[in-house]
Amino acid sequence: MANNDKDDKKVDESPKAPRGKGEEKVASPDAKKAAEPSQEDALSREERNEELLKAQLKQAQDEKEQWMNKYYTELADVQNLRKDIQRDNEVLLKYRAEPFVERLIPFFNSFDMAFRSEPKDDAAKGWVSGMHMIYKQLMSALAEEGVTVIDPKAGERFDPHTMESVQGFEDDKPDLVHAVLMKGYMLKDRVLAPASVVVTIPKKPVLQPQEGAAAEDKGLGGKTAGKAQADGDANKDEKK
Repeated sequence: MANNDKDDKKVDESPKAPRGKGEEKVASPDAKKAAEPSQEDALSREERNEELLKAQLKQAQDEKEQWMNKYYTELADVQNLRKDIQRDNEVLLKYRAEPFVERLIPFFNSFDMAFRSEPKDDAAKGWVSGMHMIYKQLMSALAEEGVTVIDPKAGERFDPHTMESVQGFEDDKPDLVHAVLMKGYMLKDRVLAPASVVVTIPKKPVLQPQEGAAAEDKGLGGKTAGKAQADGDANKDEKK
């Protein structure tokens, strides 16, 4: 009996599963299937997400293209402006002496006109020789700045880019320099004052004596015919 009581106690002392409000219920397989999303729903959700990401990516790429276009446009404008400024600076540096040389041109012309008349007095000749030396020194200094003299010679071809025709001279060979009235001046490749020259022009055709007589006879013949027609008209009026 004692052994049976011990066995019963052992049986009673075995752990029992807890019950009550905290007890978890095991869901059935059908309930699990109903609670879990179906495979088709998951695929459709992934497709929607993929389409949304593609749309966002395309929008981002479009914005990127727009900003890149704006960037390259502004960059091109800045580069063009930089080139324009650099070119303007080069032109200003190249022709920096232009205003000063233009103010000296009347003095050059005065020297040129004065040197055309040679004095007869020996003292005056020495003075003129000294002025020639001063003029050469001045032109040598200006030549270092790029100033050159346009001094065409008689018989050269007329150049409208560096010369100015102020008078014509009839000749068998037209478009040639006949005489130079005033020298011209250039600064590097820019003409500051063209040379004033006399240019040869074609001769006017001379009317031959035979041609003149024929023209005169033709005029007289026309007058005679006109007079005869006038007399005929007068006779008709008298008959009426």
